[in-house]
Amino acid sequence: MYRVKFFLEKMPFFDFLLTMVIILLLNNITSAQDNNPFPTLYGKSRTVNLVPFATIDVGLINLKIDTDHDGISDEDEIRFGLNPNDPSDVDLDSDGDGLRNGDEITLGTNPTLADTDGDGVSDGEEIRLDFDPLDPNSTPPMGVTLTSIQVNPSIIGIAINSITGVRPVQLTVTGTLSDNTTINLTNNPATIYQSLNTNIAVVDSLGSVLVVAGGSTIVTVRNGNLTAQVPVFSSA
Repeated sequence: MYRVKFFLEKMPFFDFLLTMVIILLLNNITSAQDNNPFPTLYGKSRTVNLVPFATIDVGLINLKIDTDHDGISDEDEIRFGLNPNDPSDVDLDSDGDGLRNGDEITLGTNPTLADTDGDGVSDGEEIRLDFDPLDPNSTPPMGVTLTSIQVNPSIIGIAINSITGVRPVQLTVTGTLSDNTTINLTNNPATIYQSLNTNIAVVDSLGSVLVVAGGSTIVTVRNGNLTAQVPVFSSA
């Protein structure tokens, strides 16, 4: 930590700004090589699409000691009884609430307690229904479940302009509950986006789709056990 602080203070201002830009664009950051006596600091941003001539907000990146580079700091792993030397525990669901350990720590919930706020509904179910798993007064109505998801636009068709480039297409995900009400699940932590062919199109963690080449692919949107597919067609 002290070495990083000294390095930033002694850098020329322009180099400092350039370094910070590079840091923000990196998805995984380490501050030292394995043979460096200083502890390794690790940080991870959300997945983003880099667009020419556009400012992209990757969110806050916290740098912490993370020995196994699994995205969970050693401090949090020890706090919740995980192994700071085992990177596989980030993908485990220790409390069986349907959320990965890594996601729970990011959300602020307890990965070893299925119902962090003690309101009788699991953290995973509250997240999926767009309620707050940290607030006991934010509780889904009894018996209400998420029955379907719809994605708009349902099809993406783009002609690539070699001069002006391509702008991202934002997906909107709407969930229908068993009481016929709807909720916006676009930025819901339980909503997962995936492009089946990243050579044609990529999608970030908030549902922004960017076409990168001509062809076709499918973007899959998943929330719990519900899935929707968005065909993507592009021509160069």
